[in-house]
Amino acid sequence: MKEILLVFVVTGFEPSVSDRIFESYDECKHFVNALAKQSVVNSDYGFQFLSSDKLLVSGQCVAKEDYRHEQSS
Repeated sequence: MKEILLVFVVTGFEPSVSDRIFESYDECKHFVNALAKQSVVNSDYGFQFLSSDKLLVSGQCVAKEDYRHEQSS
């Protein structure tokens, strides 16, 4: 089973990784689209949208092993 992380940044804040670990890219995609209240996740599972308080939220659903690899590079 793959572990998928939601990596994101909100304008004015530090980049973050959600506490929740998703079981698939689609589960992560549906979660982000539900938060955005619209379809915002693209084909590489990246996204960008304005929150209800007009802050820009951008990020990507990333496999845990890929994210760890990127962090150590």
